[in-house]
Amino acid sequence: MAKLKETPVKPRQNPLFRRSLPCAPRLFAFSWTWLTFFVALWLSWHLLAKFDFGYPLLYQHTSIKQTIDTYAPQNRYKHDFETTTDTERKALFHHIAQAVQLPPDKALKKLKAIHYTDSQGNTIPLLRTPELLHLVDVSYLIQRLNAIGQSLALIWIGLTSWLLLRKRCFPNRKQATLILLAGLGILGIFLISFGPTEVFYQLHRWIFPLGHPWFFYYQDSLMSTLMAAPTLFGWIALLLLLFTLAFFYIAQQIFKSQACI
Repeated sequence: MAKLKETPVKPRQNPLFRRSLPCAPRLFAFSWTWLTFFVALWLSWHLLAKFDFGYPLLYQHTSIKQTIDTYAPQNRYKHDFETTTDTERKALFHHIAQAVQLPPDKALKKLKAIHYTDSQGNTIPLLRTPELLHLVDVSYLIQRLNAIGQSLALIWIGLTSWLLLRKRCFPNRKQATLILLAGLGILGIFLISFGPTEVFYQLHRWIFPLGHPWFFYYQDSLMSTLMAAPTLFGWIALLLLLFTLAFFYIAQQIFKSQACI
């Protein structure tokens, strides 16, 4: 019988889990990836809040201005908002966006102080009582999310320190991307299945106290008109995702030398 020749087994050129450092359990890789993502999301929220969530840019390049010009004259409770200038509208949104970042008692005080000037020179409060109640609820929500964000940041610091001290490798870019794509893909399928608007409304039903207002027709609310809700929130969500991914990959790049290769 002819002697069989041995064929050397060639290693994969770019194996997904090849490493030079000891690899942490995959649970830690999964946890570090999503912790980094949520901390990046929290940081992105605060960064965008400093710039009014891009409202000045979105005002110029989306349908917000047209929504105000169309529905402000139809408002049942306030008049002459359509006579306000673009600069005034951006300033009003700025005051709302900054107020809801504050604790509820301080937020309410600032929200009550927001006014616009009509064509006769009269000063008119922008927000009605139901709108004030809703925005105070938003302030409560943001405070709770901030507490969660701070907790996640501490956990992230702890896990990152553990990985460094134990000289464990971090998930590389391919691993992290696959982990994120799996989660975001499931979320995308969920949104497509039920529709972004319906998901948006259902989240409001779950989050805000029963009986508290959160839905406002344009004809009843200058707040909704000013924001062209919920269209504006879709754009803000997209900006949040883009900034979050940028922060995420910056963090991943920082630890690139410690990543599995």
